[in-house]
Amino acid sequence: GAAVRKEGRPGDGLLYLPDRHRMWIGAVPEDTRLLTDLALAQDPVSSNTLEGVELPARDIAARMLEFDRIVAVRDPAGAPSPANPQEQAKTSTLRCHF
Repeated sequence: GAAVRKEGRPGDGLLYLPDRHRMWIGAVPEDTRLLTDLALAQDPVSSNTLEGVELPARDIAARMLEFDRIVAVRDPAGAPSPANPQEQAKTSTLRCHF
C-alpha cells in the first residue's frame, strides 16, 4: 500500500504479480484509485471472487504496452510464482519492454 502510494502517479499502470496481491492491496483502495489495473477484466465484487478475474494473457501484454509507467506489486525476489499464462505475460512484457 504505502509503496504503491509513494511510487504511483495518476494514470500509471498497475500490475499484481501474482494476482493474489490485488486482494491485499484492495484493503486500502485509495492507494491505487488513480492507477489503472492493467490485468483486471472483472473486479472482485462483480466477479464474486477475492482477486477478481484477469484478462487473457495476450490482452494483458497489449494493455501494458499502452503505458509508459507501470507500478508492479510483486513477491520478494526468489519467491515461487504461479506459471499461468497471465503471470508469464506480465513478467515477459515487463522484462522486454520496461
